[in-house]
Amino acid sequence: RDLRMSRGLGDVYKRQGEVSSDKKIYIEDYAFTYINSIAYNNPSDSQAGVLLGENQTDGDEKCVFIKGIIKAKLGTEVEEKGVYFNESVWNGIYSDVEKYFPDLAVVGWFAAIPEVTPERMMKLKKIHLDNFAGTMKTFYLIDTVEKEENFYLYENGELKKQKGYVCFYERNYEMQEYMLERRERKSSEDGPDKVCLLYTSPSPRDMRRS
Repeated sequence: RDLRMSRGLGDVYKRQGEVSSDKKIYIEDYAFTYINSIAYNNPSDSQAGVLLGENQTDGDEKCVFIKGIIKAKLGTEVEEKGVYFNESVWNGIYSDVEKYFPDLAVVGWFAAIPEVTPERMMKLKKIHLDNFAGTMKTFYLIDTVEKEENFYLYENGELKKQKGYVCFYERNYEMQEYMLERRERKSSEDGPDKVCLLYTSPSPRDMRRS
C-alpha cells in the first residue's frame, strides 16, 4: 500500500533522487520553496527553523510528510556562534505554530549556512540530538556557498544523508498565509519579493492548470 495515496496526495508529485524503500521523506511544494527562497535570498546569513507535518508508519515503511515551515527568530548572537535553539527561540516557534499550523507537529528542522565545515557539522549534530531526538526527525541542510541541499535522518549514531525525497503539490493555504505575512513584514527597500517564485523548475501545480 502506497502511503502517498492514503494521504490523498494524488498523482501530482515529483520524485528527486533515489527514495529509500523503508524511509520516505515527502515535502510540500510551498514549504520547500519557502526554505530555499529564504536561504538563497540571504546567502551570507546563518538561518534555521523547524519542519512541521506528520509521521505515518505502515509495516516496515516509515514516512514523514512535511507541510509547514517556521523560520526561527535568532538573535544577533547568531553572527558569532551560528544557528542555535534555546528557550526564547522555541517560545517564538511554538507561538507561530499555534497561530499558523495548529494541526501540525514538529517533524524536524532546517539550517541554511554559508559553507558547511566538519566543525559546523558536528555542532549541527549536537543541535539535532539536543532538540530533535527521534528516528524520523528530519534535518534539511543548505550550504549556500556550495549550493548543496540535502535531507538527513539520524541513523546508527550519525546524521545520514538521504539519497532522495518526494515533492508533492496541494493547496497549502496555511503555508501560503505564513509566507504572505512574512512577505508583508519585509521593508520596501528589500525590493521585489521572491518568496513565491518557485526555486527550481515550473511547478506541476501550474502545469495541471493549463
